[in-house]
Amino acid sequence: MKQQKIFFTTVASILLLGIIFVLGINLYIINYAKPYIYTDITHLPQSYTVIIPGAKVYANNISYVVRDRIEAGVDCINHSKAQRILISGDHGRTDYDEVNQMRLYTQKIYNVQPDTGRRNLRANIIYTPHPSLTACAVVN
Repeated sequence: MKQQKIFFTTVASILLLGIIFVLGINLYIINYAKPYIYTDITHLPQSYTVIIPGAKVYANNISYVVRDRIEAGVDCINHSKAQRILISGDHGRTDYDEVNQMRLYTQKIYNVQPDTGRRNLRANIIYTPHPSLTACAVVN
């Protein structure tokens, strides 16, 4: 009976310490990231390029996560917080292409058509990396 009590006390203590550890790490990350989270675009510092990381896309559409990221990037351009958009994501396979789906949606927001000789001035602000580059390589 005494061994069971010691066992359950030890397990409960380890669980409690694990929960405290996870909550502590979570609070640390939240507090560390606070200065870098902007809820008002007017307070956002200027940058030359907005990097839009990829997420799930579908055959002829994008996910809500990607849509939010693209629209936030476009808002940065519209509020003169950045001059260029760099779209990053998975496009190394023929059956799944985040980058080009994102590029097409961004062009749709801007009403930018592919270069047809009569080039829109905003057509040259959207950049996509080579398929072999990873997200880390894009940032560095």
